Amino acid sequence: MADLTIIKQKLKDYTDTLKNISYDKNNDKYMCNSEIEVFNFDSYKEKTKTYKNKKSFDGLYLNLNDNEVYCLEFKNQETCNINNKDIQGKYKDGIEILVDLLRNNNINIKEYKFYFFVIFSNSSEKFTQYRRMSLK
Repeated sequence: MADLTIIKQKLKDYTDTLKNISYDKNNDKYMCNSEIEVFNFDSYKEKTKTYKNKKSFDGLYLNLNDNEVYCLEFKNQETCNINNKDIQGKYKDGIEILVDLLRNNNINIKEYKFYFFVIFSNSSEKFTQYRRMSLK
């Protein structure tokens, strides 16, 4: 079985920063200032003809040392205003795209931990929630 270094190589043209993928065009605002390198998963989806009509999460971060995959969606809204069906659609389609990418490159998804984050702002809540899920 292959490992995530193959995916890192396949996605190299989509390398970006957390800051850039957090950009909210409607409000001309970055949601974070981090220069950590991630992959712009929306761009990957847009350039892959098979997935043009699908939704996806904004970013993908691969932690090769700990076999972890982080899927990131930024929302510059209060949590009460976030459309859950929209988020669910982005993750449903995004997971399908990601699983196809992994399986097409002979990567056993059971060897990795997957984390799905929705990062939001303008909220009075002072905590972050995440869920660890396994893909099969």
